Amino acid sequence: MAEQDDVLHLIDDTGTASEDTDTRKWKIAVIDDDPAVHDGTRFALSDYSLNGQGLEILSAHSAAEGRKLMAAHNDIAAVLLDVIMETDVAGLELVEFIRNELKNETVRIILRTGQPGQAPERRVIVQYDINDYKAKTELTADKLFTSLTAALRSYQQLERMVQTRRGLEIIIDAASTLYDFKSMQRLAEGVLTQLASLLNVDCAGILVLRDNGGIDPELSVLAGSGW
Repeated sequence: MAEQDDVLHLIDDTGTASEDTDTRKWKIAVIDDDPAVHDGTRFALSDYSLNGQGLEILSAHSAAEGRKLMAAHNDIAAVLLDVIMETDVAGLELVEFIRNELKNETVRIILRTGQPGQAPERRVIVQYDINDYKAKTELTADKLFTSLTAALRSYQQLERMVQTRRGLEIIIDAASTLYDFKSMQRLAEGVLTQLASLLNVDCAGILVLRDNGGIDPELSVLAGSGW
């Protein structure tokens, strides 16, 4: 009996996969020393949904708490950040920490201030890597919805670019020694990352399975992506 070629099957898991999709949420951070801002933001965004995903809102009440929060969660998509907290520039220093020390270039930062004159918009936009600047007095529920939606879509696009680059790096690294089994595993991992990006899906639970040709009824996992 001729040995069957390896075939890549996309298996639709109607059980836990759909449950994971339902529970997946955009993770955002509210960093502000005013408790009323946290309450108001949560109320305004209580029914927010984008691409079928709601929000998981994390809170920090100072720049120091914000540093710990951002260091502990590298998958935060957007930050609603106050300028003036412990000091007049605490929020701006936190931006520097996120971008330069944590090396987090994908999180979208929306700067909010109750005193625009303390941090002039033009100077802040030019000198700091932020994505939006809003005075708290102008940030109505509708404008907050609009700003956050733009930020999350931008974050999603950047994440896909990062996945694509990571997949290409893996493929290039494995290509020089394709006859080595471990290199084949790396190559399959890179291809999976690229496949997920092309299909516009998250890399969670994609596997390459090898059929052992009837010798062993069990399938062996050649590579996986998304863990």
